[in-house]
Amino acid sequence: MSSRSSNTGRNNSSSNRNALLCHHVVRPLLPVSLTKDNPGRRFWGCVYYDV
Repeated sequence: MSSRSSNTGRNNSSSNRNALLCHHVVRPLLPVSLTKDNPGRRFWGCVYYDV
């Protein structure tokens, strides 16, 4: 029974990787902020932001 639960955990982790989508159904970018207030901070952003 423990092997079954570990397989389920693997399936959930792979589906979680695909779950992160913006409302455009596109995988978001993870750019680095270059602003004075947040230098070097990483954030999720849509590829269509400011278009």
